[in-house]
Amino acid sequence: MSQTDTQAATRLPVLYRSITPVNRVTHKDLKLKALPEPLSFARGTHLMPALAEEFAIAARELPIVFLPEGDIISPVFMLGLRPGHNSFVTPEGLWTSSYMPAYVRRYPFVLGDVDGSDPMLCMDEKFAGFNTKEGEPLFKADGSPTPALEAAMKFAGEFRESGMRTIAFVDKLKSLDLFKSVTIDVKSQKLGPVSINGVLVVDEEKLKALPDATMLDLQKTGSLPAIYAHLMSLSGIPALG
Repeated sequence: MSQTDTQAATRLPVLYRSITPVNRVTHKDLKLKALPEPLSFARGTHLMPALAEEFAIAARELPIVFLPEGDIISPVFMLGLRPGHNSFVTPEGLWTSSYMPAYVRRYPFVLGDVDGSDPMLCMDEKFAGFNTKEGEPLFKADGSPTPALEAAMKFAGEFRESGMRTIAFVDKLKSLDLFKSVTIDVKSQKLGPVSINGVLVVDEEKLKALPDATMLDLQKTGSLPAIYAHLMSLSGIPALG
């Protein structure tokens, strides 16, 4: 029986190889072009960070589990049964499901923390789409950001805010002791028997046992729909093989 070590793939940031702040002087001539295989950068990623606000729309196609790393628990989309394989990226670098995770859509940009200052837009300088010859410029001739860069900044900011709400959502589930560790066994036609260890899911029995007032609070805050979406999504794990 083969085993997939999920914890080995939880170090963030996933996808990024070399993060540097976007600078109007250093990057004044930089352009961003579309790749011939648009999603090739995600082809080898089988676990992708997920936002709680994505659960409902993604649950029908993308399985959602939680990964522990020390005291931190993070929700992720399961995109494959083994490291190095993403079932949702075709050999041509196209995405096959109707929903693409926000984490993928944000790439190659990300907000970085700066001591004593507001977060700064950063980028993966090793992304193959960056060059100085063709594509969408990041800056105008006067050094101001182009609409494309402004859109990237806006989306990165929205992602960060949603990420903070996701942390609060997970903390709420932790405080209610709703997580349980499971081993997921899958009989894959391509890979044979696969055992996935070290993942957390919401314990349905503990959820059902919560007081009515707590359930009402989870409903009002939007946590309960996200929990149910997560539980529903687990039925899609066998299809990843």
